[in-house]
Amino acid sequence: MYFFVSSHSLLQKLHTLYQIVNSHNSSSRYFIFEIIENQLKIIALCDSENVVNTSIKVNVKKYTKEKVVVSTKFMIDILTTFPNETLFFKKKKNVLNIFSEQGSYKIPIFFHKDSIYFFNKKKKMYLIFFLNKDLIKYLSFFIKIQLIFLRKKNPY
Repeated sequence: MYFFVSSHSLLQKLHTLYQIVNSHNSSSRYFIFEIIENQLKIIALCDSENVVNTSIKVNVKKYTKEKVVVSTKFMIDILTTFPNETLFFKKKKNVLNIFSEQGSYKIPIFFHKDSIYFFNKKKKMYLIFFLNKDLIKYLSFFIKIQLIFLRKKNPY
């Protein structure tokens, strides 16, 4: 994921999404970034049933079919420090790098090889889970123990 975008335009889009999500008495902790042609699609979750998204025109240097998940608050806080200038975003491993006239900044991302991304559209419910492999093993083990306990309590 390599693209150029205006800091001011991106901040306006993110701030608007943030306000919409907070007006629904929920708090989206993450923004999901995805490049589609020459557009940066930005997704925020209001709750388990409502998804809000917007897009902004960007200059794509290298197209990749990946989604990047970043902290809502951290991203907005970083973008407020820039004057109106063109920023260059480049994803490298588990970091989204922002290059500007003031220097470079590393934004941690939450979507990587060891994560599970589940986007279920069939039930009109959108869920996103970010779980590493160890947490999945732990949860599976815990659920199996609960099922054994419930079967002993209620044989039917």
